[in-house]
Amino acid sequence: MKSQTDIISDLNRLVEAHYYSEDYELEWAGKAYYDELTEEDRKRFEEVLVQRLSERPSLSDISVCTRLGRPSLTPILANLLDREANSSAMSRAILAALSHQPDEMAYVSVERFMDSEQEGEALCCLARMNFRRALPHLRWAIQKEHLHNFCLHALHEFKREVGLETLAESVRELISPDPDRLSPHVRKILTSKQGRYNPFAEEELELLSALLV
Repeated sequence: MKSQTDIISDLNRLVEAHYYSEDYELEWAGKAYYDELTEEDRKRFEEVLVQRLSERPSLSDISVCTRLGRPSLTPILANLLDREANSSAMSRAILAALSHQPDEMAYVSVERFMDSEQEGEALCCLARMNFRRALPHLRWAIQKEHLHNFCLHALHEFKREVGLETLAESVRELISPDPDRLSPHVRKILTSKQGRYNPFAEEELELLSALLV
């Protein structure tokens, strides 16, 4: 069993070791450390993170908790997001962390950011959290050209998670309220990047395009 002091020391060493790393490397290092803890130590680790984020939130601590998906972290992350009035590295990190939280509070907190200058990042987070629930937001976003790149990213990320067949079913549902009006927007998004710059393979694009009016 680790004491709170032990966990604080471990966390400090973890952050120091990844000082020059990419954010995702620290995220997965935090997840690996957490997974090796006993259930009792995991609770203590969560308590330490909540305390640190409450007293002096840092990008590093947010990265550490991003992949944990623990409900105990949602209230403090949601509170931090509510305090972010402008787009910043901090707000982007908090959005990313909340997108891995499995509860209603996290979804609602991110959803509020659809009415902000970070609507694109919020859209991708909502699609990651619950793609079907995010369909109304996606229907709105596909009609906004400045959000097309975010829509393409959200569609591809969902495909990686669930496979092409399930994505195809979701695209049908996406355009179902008004295929004549919505299909051209989806087609434009799917073909907005050419060659290797498009995350979808040519055969995937052909299959998805065949669904559109």
